[in-house]
Amino acid sequence: MTELLLETVFTNWINLLILIVGVVNALFLRFAYLNVWALKKELFEGESVMERFIREKTGQLDNIDDKIRLDFAKWERMYKDATKWYYLFSTTISIFPLLGIGGTILGIVPSILDFSQVTSSFSLALVSTLLGVAFAVIFKFFEGFISGNYTLVSERISILTGDVTKYLIEKEKLK
Repeated sequence: MTELLLETVFTNWINLLILIVGVVNALFLRFAYLNVWALKKELFEGESVMERFIREKTGQLDNIDDKIRLDFAKWERMYKDATKWYYLFSTTISIFPLLGIGGTILGIVPSILDFSQVTSSFSLALVSTLLGVAFAVIFKFFEGFISGNYTLVSERISILTGDVTKYLIEKEKLK
């Protein structure tokens, strides 16, 4: 029975598709993780140039704007990359149960046409369902881990954008 189950995993195209999508989503997970953590490190470790100058409110206004623009341009690029990989990873998770259901249907249809194929058809149906659900559950766990950090980074960017806006408004009032 175990041999039949293992054989079903690697000989049926729907199960191979589930495995391939699983590998691709693991890559999306890796890129999402690396990008979100790099941005989190950039935003939360130490004090950024922008925060330092806004906090000190020094009279050195000549190159502060350039430094703020550089920080924001860098953060914007990093945020776009993190968002892209996070949403690719997150969206792909919902495909697994659908592929599992598709494999279940494809497994049941041959047994309807030829009753002698009930064992192999039932095996395909179970393995497809199991693979789809297993990948979805495993990746959902990792999504929970990354989504908290992604939300934290998004909120931090929003706060910093508000701080810069206030700084620029105050700077314009001083002119």
